[in-house]
Amino acid sequence: MLSVLIPVYKFDVRKLVHQIIEQCNLCQIQYEVILLNDASGASFEFIFDELKFESSVRLFENETNCGRAASRNRLYNLATYDWLLFLDCDVQLIHSNFIRNYLEAIQSNKNSVYYGSCCYDKIPPTSLQLKLHWKYGIYRENPPISKRKAHPYQTFHTVNFIAHRSILKAFPFDESLSIYGHEDSLWAKTLETNSIQIAQIENEVLHIGLYNSRIFLRKTASSIKNLLLLEFHKKNLNTKLQSTLKIIQSLIPSWILFTVYKRLERKLVQNLLSNDPKLIYLDIYKVGLYLRFRKKYTA
Repeated sequence: MLSVLIPVYKFDVRKLVHQIIEQCNLCQIQYEVILLNDASGASFEFIFDELKFESSVRLFENETNCGRAASRNRLYNLATYDWLLFLDCDVQLIHSNFIRNYLEAIQSNKNSVYYGSCCYDKIPPTSLQLKLHWKYGIYRENPPISKRKAHPYQTFHTVNFIAHRSILKAFPFDESLSIYGHEDSLWAKTLETNSIQIAQIENEVLHIGLYNSRIFLRKTASSIKNLLLLEFHKKNLNTKLQSTLKIIQSLIPSWILFTVYKRLERKLVQNLLSNDPKLIYLDIYKVGLYLRFRKKYTA
């Protein structure tokens, strides 16, 4: 028995829902698909109006946008069954046995979280404004299975995973992170602290929802703000950005780093918004934003 839980924000989920229904029917299991519309707006109502005729689909809506953590907690509380498959709304299934793969995986241990990961289309998008997100997704966001198994908590994202209800009940998502970023990192850290295994398996979905570069940079800034908020509350995630900064700051004072960054910032942003964004420039941009926001928060 399976509850498939999908928080939806301004995305057409009809194809994904129909893929899930088809595979669950082939597996001959009891299941439900729960969609939580996180205040997408009137222009997306037609999508939910169409899906309400599917007998296996349950529809709910947040009156105001609640964010990623709160939406996932609400979905968990709405679910009927004990096994909870969480999927982002902007993905598609690429494995014909996607549901079966998870059903076989969970037979081994109900006390583990199983993470299938995601991948991006190998063909770059034609729009230059989507190149930054695509490039980041291809080269940084989704490492191969060998690296995922070597670092199971650091490579976890909420895009595609299954867990038993008991784990979500014991360790719900932290709703203090109301804006975008690091709610998945914090949850993975919580699991690690409490010796809950994240089992990395090969069961990817295709990520099709690319942000334009300006929105991607805004979400990058939002993630860094959340990272600093967690630091303030003594919840250090020890991300790659944080560990890199520790090394750099042991060699160069922060004020010198930030002075150099301010001189480079305009050129960095120009490149990141271009047709050929350099990911090393994104790394420098993150360091600069971290130092800027930390200075403000400290003040």
